[in-house]
Amino acid sequence: MADIPNEHHIARHCRGRNVDGDDVDGEEFRLRLETDPPEEYLSVHCFELTNKSILDEQLVDIRTAIPRTLKPKDRIARLNVGVARQRVFQNVGRLVICVSKIVPGSATYCGVYDIPQIDRINKAVGEQLAFAASGNLHAAVI
Repeated sequence: MADIPNEHHIARHCRGRNVDGDDVDGEEFRLRLETDPPEEYLSVHCFELTNKSILDEQLVDIRTAIPRTLKPKDRIARLNVGVARQRVFQNVGRLVICVSKIVPGSATYCGVYDIPQIDRINKAVGEQLAFAASGNLHAAVI
């Protein structure tokens, strides 16, 4: 796996029920620990890996790469990798964001790793990532 540079940006699909204006609930950035097996990383996509320089064009590729049916109230959160790492490090601990090779055919797929699988820490990481995404939400459906 290759580490994503701090100056890059990642996208996380956010369900409309957890979006309020330009804010998103931290639940959208938490590992699902109740699943069997529990999630080990957060699925994200990297804008810069689209190889496009215009945000609207990057968003088209990101929307296409998300493997689910997007709904009109859903949003795509855009986070700067360096800001996300800094927010989490200052408040919780280390955060690794890497290109993941586990999804064949997706050039933009990445993972956010090293989130402790401890409920209170997972929630804290989710809140910090949601805070980093605030004000930078984009329509999931055009």
